Amino acid sequence: MPWMTTNSVSTSLSDQMRGTGQMIAQPQRIQTQSMLSISDQEFVQLRDLIHQRFGINLTEQKRSLLVGRLQKLMRQLNLLTFQQYYDYL
Repeated sequence: MPWMTTNSVSTSLSDQMRGTGQMIAQPQRIQTQSMLSISDQEFVQLRDLIHQRFGINLTEQKRSLLVGRLQKLMRQLNLLTFQQYYDYL
């Protein structure tokens, strides 16, 4: 899976007020990276491992949470897939 490049996004409003009482838009840089995708098999493997080792029951609704929590670590380890991460563990 190829890694996506980092994008800059301008999204926030400042709560500074001018004499008119209007909010003034202030650009703020936010670094975003797209999430890796995880296959059904990879999710089941990691979910079962987490349940066995820690007693935590992850439902399907926690799939994106799992991906979000693991992808930074996977990048640091130069792992491209969740299968590689599972094998690493």
